[in-house]
Amino acid sequence: TIYDPATDEWSRGVDLPETRHHVALTHVPDIGIFAIGGFKRQGLDIWAAQSQVWRIADPTSGQWEEARPLPVPRAEAVTLHKDGQIHMIGGRSPGPANEGWSDQRDTAFHHIYDPQADKWEEAASMPVPRNSSTGAVIGNTIYIVSGRTVKSGNTPLCHAYDTATDAWREVAPLPVPERQSAPHGQGGLAGGAFNGKLYAFGGEWVKGQRSPDDEGGVYADTWEYNPVTMAALLGAHTGCVT
Repeated sequence: TIYDPATDEWSRGVDLPETRHHVALTHVPDIGIFAIGGFKRQGLDIWAAQSQVWRIADPTSGQWEEARPLPVPRAEAVTLHKDGQIHMIGGRSPGPANEGWSDQRDTAFHHIYDPQADKWEEAASMPVPRNSSTGAVIGNTIYIVSGRTVKSGNTPLCHAYDTATDAWREVAPLPVPERQSAPHGQGGLAGGAFNGKLYAFGGEWVKGQRSPDDEGGVYADTWEYNPVTMAALLGAHTGCVT
């Protein structure tokens, strides 16, 4: 589905070659949109991680083409464009089996895809494996914000990757939620960069994270992070979650 801000209208685009969920979409200027990894149905289960990569130059009338597959099947990762390349960070990958949700493990993998060479390369791994994070690029730095782990649930941890030195550092964690009683850290959240600042908002926590009878829930908090002051501030209320 394609949204046109100029007309404030939605339209139907070219369908993916196969059904997917938690697939990563990333745009590389002058090359196209890439659909990377994700989960698909396998038998009766819908949590089989995939390694396929597809590219389309024109999502309104073009055709999806296969690109170099991921080095390992992966989903629920952060993918970001930087200097003509795609960085895919974290997420979940299968263990010996790839047949269900419980087979998928948190990963710290960091792979970089070069569309011109149609090649994946391995970069420095994220310090803490996790999935369902968000991220953004500001200057030469890639920020990975919050997310969750399979065993421990949501985490407020945030990390920054220097694309020039291939090195990670820990930055200020996501603050404690203020708009609702909820676990510290937001999984499945959305984010982006604007005017040199990082924004993160929405998200969820899963059933049973705080107690056996906890039904889970969603977040309304929006956070603004300033890389210069290294501080996070609570922003306006939002109802947007991923």
